[in-house]
Amino acid sequence: MKIPLAERLFIKDRILERKVVIGEVEVIATEKKRKGKRKQMEDKRIKRKMVKTDADAAHAQSMELLELNTMSSSLYTDTDCLLGGAIVYNFNMVRKGATQKGGAGEGATQSSSDKYANDLKAMIESLNAEDYTEEAFPVILEWFRDLEKFSTEMVDAGLTYSKAKLWTLERENASLRAKLELNTDISTAIKELSPKLDEFKEQNSRALKEELPSIIKQAACPEIKTSLESVNQEIAAEVKRNRVEARSFAQVALKS
Repeated sequence: MKIPLAERLFIKDRILERKVVIGEVEVIATEKKRKGKRKQMEDKRIKRKMVKTDADAAHAQSMELLELNTMSSSLYTDTDCLLGGAIVYNFNMVRKGATQKGGAGEGATQSSSDKYANDLKAMIESLNAEDYTEEAFPVILEWFRDLEKFSTEMVDAGLTYSKAKLWTLERENASLRAKLELNTDISTAIKELSPKLDEFKEQNSRALKEELPSIIKQAACPEIKTSLESVNQEIAAEVKRNRVEARSFAQVALKS
């Protein structure tokens, strides 16, 4: 899946901003090293104050310039700008030294200074920025390609994760909807059964009230009947016993 153009431009702008910041940091570091190197060169110039002619001084400064150019071109990718600045600076220093002693020198000395100045000017004009950047350009291009590939993979992974999460949410939503429908059906059935249950309860209560006396009678009559029968039997037995006793007493009385 391709990244949208707006997002790609935004990513490239952010990368360029970071690259500019990194370049500024590198330029600051380069400037510090150049200042240290310049200080060493100034110390060498102080030691070379005993040079007899302006031509020799210009030659010495040219050698220092070439040494500084070699150091700058081997350390940084943005050496083309820094190298040009260093050459211009040393070129101005050469011209300044020649100007300070312009009226006192001889014609041969001035021609030598002009020769070295022309050589430096030709060197500056012959510099090509591509010579310093053609080695770094493929690396930077490959880095941008890797970054674009990484960004594409990240976007694809994010889309896959979003699709999986969306599918999970849809499944959960369907499950919750099914549970909600089931609960709704159960609630409706309970609402429909509640009046019928109340009516059935009332009918049972009414029937129980109507049948309760007969139930009590049916439960109590057998016990009463049994009690009466036992009492009648006892009474009959007592009557028979009394009659026998009375007969026996009458017989005894008659005999006597």
